[in-house]
Amino acid sequence: MYLSGKPVRFVRMRRVCYTTDRMGRMDDARLPCLALLLWGAGFLCASAQTLEYTERTGKETVVHTFSIEALSTGYSIEVLTVKEGSPEIVQEVRTDRVFDVESWTYRSEATETYVEAVRRGTEIVLQGRHKGKDVRRTFDVEGQAWYQLFPVGLERLVSAENEEFRFWAIGSEGIGAMRIGNFRARVGRLENVELGERSVNARHVHIALAGLGSILWSGDYWYRPSDGRSLLWISDRGPGTGRSVTELTAESSPRAASQ
Repeated sequence: MYLSGKPVRFVRMRRVCYTTDRMGRMDDARLPCLALLLWGAGFLCASAQTLEYTERTGKETVVHTFSIEALSTGYSIEVLTVKEGSPEIVQEVRTDRVFDVESWTYRSEATETYVEAVRRGTEIVLQGRHKGKDVRRTFDVEGQAWYQLFPVGLERLVSAENEEFRFWAIGSEGIGAMRIGNFRARVGRLENVELGERSVNARHVHIALAGLGSILWSGDYWYRPSDGRSLLWISDRGPGTGRSVTELTAESSPRAASQ
């Protein structure tokens, strides 16, 4: 998740079975309709899920909790980030039915930040206060997708090997705070990864800022192939801050016990 460059505590998640063309536009004709119907039915059966992710950077531990609620038009997602000794950070996201973001709010008492970003056609308008100062910016996203929370919305990537597409996300920390970045996601192979004391098979997805920006930020994400849930990711916190490792440590999904 680029917002903070680190994983987040996940809540409910729905697997979306569609692909995109090179411009990041949806092309749902490339995957079987039956798979989409079965997946959608399974997701709607669970009205809500809560996922917890624990992020570790050196001796620092941060817990991210995602709460996702299905709406008739898409999803409402709340992310609560808790670090010992610091005020919590709250993010709220509204998306359409394929997790393309429609609005995002970010609140951090520690940095005196409260911003809201809303998509309006091919533009995203961000306004509010950042570090105690007024901010207003308009970003042209050229019709590409806006995925603010990497673990949510990219589940569909586990359905295709060697696929690549681009999307946008707004940064919340460091030099990229309250600025938009264009990202490239590349789907790799199934790999065995260590999750706690278990070795699990997961789809590897490499995400980085597009072009020369990849020098500043990149991350490796692993998704469970059975339902697209994000299990583990290793990403940059920003220049000079080192890498963070985030693992799924709890999930409320009925499927959790059987995986």
